[in-house]
Amino acid sequence: MKRLLLYGLSILALAACNPSELTPAGPQDRALVAVDLSLDIAPVEAGMPATKTDWEPDDPAYDAAQAVKSVAILQFEWEDGSAAGARLIYQYFTADWASAKPVLAASARKNTLVVVANVQGKLPVVDGTTYGDFLERMNYNLLDAIDGPGSSGLWYLAPDGDRYLRMSGTKELEPPVTPSSVGAVTLRRNCAKVVVKVRNDAPEADGLVLDAVQMRDVNRKYYYLAGDAWKDEYSTITPFRFDDPARPYGAAPYEADGKTKTFTFFLPANLRGVSSFVGTDDTRENQSRKSRYPNPGATCFSIFARYGCTDPSDPDNGTPIVYTYYLGANLTDDFNLAPNRKYSYEFFLPGKGGDSDGRVDDMKAVVLPDANAYMLHPPKGGGLERKYSFPVRRAAVFWNSEPNASRDITVGYYGGSNEEEYRLSEHSQWAAEIIWNDVFRDGHRVADSELLEVTEGTGFDPDHAGSQPYVTVKVSKGMYGNALVGIRKTATPGDKSYGDILWSWHLWVTDYDPDVPVTKRDGTYIYPVPGGEVHRYGGTVWQTTYENAFTMDRNLGAVTTVWGVADYYSHGNYYQYGRKDPMYGNGIGSHITQRMATAGNTHISPGNIRYGIHHPTEYLRMDQGRAWNGPGDSDVCDPNKPWADPRVDDPARPAVWLEPGKSVYDPCPPGWQIPVGSTYADLSTGGTGENRHRAWDAQLYGCWYYPEGYPNRDATGAIFFPAAGHIIWNGGSYRFRHTAVNLYMENTALDVQADRNPSNSRTNMNPTAEPVRCVKKNQ
Repeated sequence: MKRLLLYGLSILALAACNPSELTPAGPQDRALVAVDLSLDIAPVEAGMPATKTDWEPDDPAYDAAQAVKSVAILQFEWEDGSAAGARLIYQYFTADWASAKPVLAASARKNTLVVVANVQGKLPVVDGTTYGDFLERMNYNLLDAIDGPGSSGLWYLAPDGDRYLRMSGTKELEPPVTPSSVGAVTLRRNCAKVVVKVRNDAPEADGLVLDAVQMRDVNRKYYYLAGDAWKDEYSTITPFRFDDPARPYGAAPYEADGKTKTFTFFLPANLRGVSSFVGTDDTRENQSRKSRYPNPGATCFSIFARYGCTDPSDPDNGTPIVYTYYLGANLTDDFNLAPNRKYSYEFFLPGKGGDSDGRVDDMKAVVLPDANAYMLHPPKGGGLERKYSFPVRRAAVFWNSEPNASRDITVGYYGGSNEEEYRLSEHSQWAAEIIWNDVFRDGHRVADSELLEVTEGTGFDPDHAGSQPYVTVKVSKGMYGNALVGIRKTATPGDKSYGDILWSWHLWVTDYDPDVPVTKRDGTYIYPVPGGEVHRYGGTVWQTTYENAFTMDRNLGAVTTVWGVADYYSHGNYYQYGRKDPMYGNGIGSHITQRMATAGNTHISPGNIRYGIHHPTEYLRMDQGRAWNGPGDSDVCDPNKPWADPRVDDPARPAVWLEPGKSVYDPCPPGWQIPVGSTYADLSTGGTGENRHRAWDAQLYGCWYYPEGYPNRDATGAIFFPAAGHIIWNGGSYRFRHTAVNLYMENTALDVQADRNPSNSRTNMNPTAEPVRCVKKNQ
């Protein structure tokens, strides 16, 4: 019988590669030695996943002696005192281990053997590859599915039709290699077995119907040599994750109680660590927090359901709702799926659940408050849409004068115009349109119709009976990017004869959700949230004005915080000071044209602020670097006030329409705003020499910030600012991209470069367009 003993594995950190580009190794010019190599399967612990099965590995009929079908052996010869430097000198493969007579290359040095059972053939590793390189770059193939045959799934499909699970082990051989020098090698299963029991205990009044279950964010990396003491790096740009196809809930049989259904999965190892931001006590709150603050790249299990159903047989009856549970050694802070382990869960639904529970994702329509930008979070499940509605009231707030009941104008504050073309009443008709669209799914730009749901309306005030004052947009799974939607006043539905855009809103489609509740901790600067982090900085303002504040971990509009990728992914959008609309970072030639700013235009209301609102895709400039605003802007623009709003500190300003202390032109989402001028003081001036608070990174093109100095970086973490530079129209180009961190604040701008001291400079409505990073004063 083939035998196996248990040995520990020493695994290095893993990084991405494309194994298919490599050539299988062959024997070098040395003699081959027949060896006595035995493989034992470790005793099957209670519930440990077995290896040869189609359905239930814990079947008592499982025969460990028949668990190994094919075997690949990689022989690494040591050159010094380090296993990482050992080089591949030979690879052996057999498709039938039961009848095999294994051989190795003759060697007078120490060797490390890697034994991988149940693979298709020789591993794609070339002669001379070091053991360290193999572990770091070549130690996996990419899965397309869990249960697919051959290379597309984690099963090895043998010619006889049986399926086998991959196993692996290592052994160090002291010199020389002889027929009797190998002995036993331990194999461990490279996957985890996950058994999930689901039961619907909701009362009949909830009308809760379960439709399907799905394993999500499954690791595509199926390791040849698996260990349980490492964690590979995770990238949001190349996540190497996939969702297993949803399994219909109705197709699974009930257990004896008539309520419970069981679902079994075999999953590649996915070690995502333990979170310090979720408590260890098994309470409802901590279980909720696990789903609210997951470690990036962790595997989760989702239940797709509908509530309020009166006809369960009608798939469109009821409101969709998704329950998501992150897997691991517990239901609270552990996110590890280790190889050769079995995990058993029981998910019982006592009711519909509430919005405060992080495990519950209700697909009901979301109504958003007044702002100039909105973060839209796509649902995680396929086939679902999340709809957002926001009021167009901001247009009336800006263009109308003070409310005048006799004119049927119920909203107005800035008095931008009294012309009929721009004066808005509750009977005014308007049409919405996508101005530009850089929202993608699977690498392709989505159609405007996939974003915009409601394109026409009447009136502007949500509090006015009989009005339809909302634009409705929608997002679906896999969407990411930015878009701009605007409205025009119409004489009749569908008519756009008036022409000018009255107001526009930035749509930021992202899985980043910095709005979840976060509690400040002394000495902590980096806090996990879904899809990323929120940060705090050092400095006086963070102990006073921003005592309970947090800032986003990325520039407004950025798709990722994985630095060094395509610039427009990580640099975010660019904004001219005092303007609410972004000049999207995906190349200014895509959407932005330039126009010499003037004192006004006879067709539009006077002033360049107004012109910029009507023409959100035009870069406004003046000769010789002068301010882009014009003389006709004084009633709606004050360069000395935060983000140019002349009435931002007016105590009579309606808080329902305008967030207190936030400019009417502020480009940040609801609850967030442009930061004050001293926000980055600690980055600019904190520490010197060894205790420096910043360091330039010439490879990633940006600046690292160490909140308590470089020596304390392991305890505090480090925060990265990409060198996005800025846009100033000089033939349509970026300036200082990759060499300067530029960020706008309320009345000033940050400039950090590699070769000079950081500085802040007053903006004075300079036409330069720069990124912004938003702050929330009270999380």
